[in-house]
Amino acid sequence: RRSLAAFRELFDQLSNELFSRLQVQEFLSCDLIAEDSQFVRLNRSRVRQAGQVQDAIFRLRFFLKSGKGIHCVERSFTLTGDETQDLKSAVGILSELKNSISGLPVDPYAALPVFRGNIEQIQEGILVSPESFFDEVLPQIKNLDLAGIYASGAIVRGTQNSLGQKQWFYTENFSMDYSVYNSEEKAVKSVFAGTNWSTSDFDQDLEHSVSLLRSLDQPVVRVPRG
Repeated sequence: RRSLAAFRELFDQLSNELFSRLQVQEFLSCDLIAEDSQFVRLNRSRVRQAGQVQDAIFRLRFFLKSGKGIHCVERSFTLTGDETQDLKSAVGILSELKNSISGLPVDPYAALPVFRGNIEQIQEGILVSPESFFDEVLPQIKNLDLAGIYASGAIVRGTQNSLGQKQWFYTENFSMDYSVYNSEEKAVKSVFAGTNWSTSDFDQDLEHSVSLLRSLDQPVVRVPRG
């Protein structure tokens, strides 16, 4: 497994290599869409599934400016994390795009890449690991009928273009989307989400949901017409 920081280095290396292969009137925009997240699915307050996802998509948008107008074509592929293999894939795709773009019609909606300045936004959070989740959350819900999913991790969006623009957005967050049920299958739903996990804050959210659930135990009052 590669860290998202390592994927950023790989993203820079691939983009710079592709930019160096452009000719006059050729432009390129490269995007990185990546995540490194984990999830735990619960049913009847028991763990039914736990897993981890790491995915990184590299997207090329290739532009050719001709006397007729702007031609545009794009392609994406999944990064493996192996620099040699990913570079070979990226260079091969760029070559295919170059060979095919001249035969495409002008795109009247295409806009060439521009330089709007460099941006870097990093929002790190305090996340509970799957192991800690089992220790901190499961004891709190063991006497409840709870179903839901906990997901947390990092999300990345990066973009670079051949005019020198670089933008990088990184955020860490979590979401505990759950419902608690009573014996009559009535439920109260809640979503506890944010950037900094707090077990005490989650306990308060859970207590509030349980208190609302108790109100559903009251007899149904039917209001007569009129």
